[in-house]
Amino acid sequence: MSEEPMFLTAIKSVPALVSAAAAVITALVGVVTLGPLVSSDDPPTATTPPTVTVEEPPSPTDEPPPPPSTQPEGSPELRYWALPTIEHLYRGAGFTPDPLFLDGAAGGPIDAGMVGCTGYIAEEPDYIVDWYGATEQLSFAFLASNGADTTMAVLDPYGAWWCADDSGDSLDPIVFVPWPGDGEYAIWIGTYVATDYAEGSFVVSELL
Repeated sequence: MSEEPMFLTAIKSVPALVSAAAAVITALVGVVTLGPLVSSDDPPTATTPPTVTVEEPPSPTDEPPPPPSTQPEGSPELRYWALPTIEHLYRGAGFTPDPLFLDGAAGGPIDAGMVGCTGYIAEEPDYIVDWYGATEQLSFAFLASNGADTTMAVLDPYGAWWCADDSGDSLDPIVFVPWPGDGEYAIWIGTYVATDYAEGSFVVSELL
């Protein structure tokens, strides 16, 4: 008996190989769970976009109104830059005579409270003392001749205010400026009561 050709033997073994492969696939399907297949032809599923909250900018508000003036409308105003109504003095350290006495008057329509002082003063300064030189202390005083209650406001070269009302047992004001700097000192002489008017002497000294 002649041997069977090899290609016939291979053909006869194909059904057996197919059956074995089918059995393996069946066994695998029982173990592995496959998810649903998605066809590339299916349209993409729409998703809901995240919610974005946009805060509105704060609405503009009106600027607060300016504070009311301390002076009634139409009333006179303090004129810091004005020339003095009585005298402009030039004095330096070691001046003579010391003390220096000058005639003067007190009072006016301006409430000195607007600069932190007491009493009622004129619009323009009564005196300007232009000072130069080093000294330990410069003093300004007013001596009322009629016993009136007087006050004083002094604006120094640096923009600071010096105030005085009564000094000791007297109703007369005295301002002491320690180690005064060079420059102009503008002085207002006031009265404690708005309707009062006083005459007297203005005093400048390094010795008081």
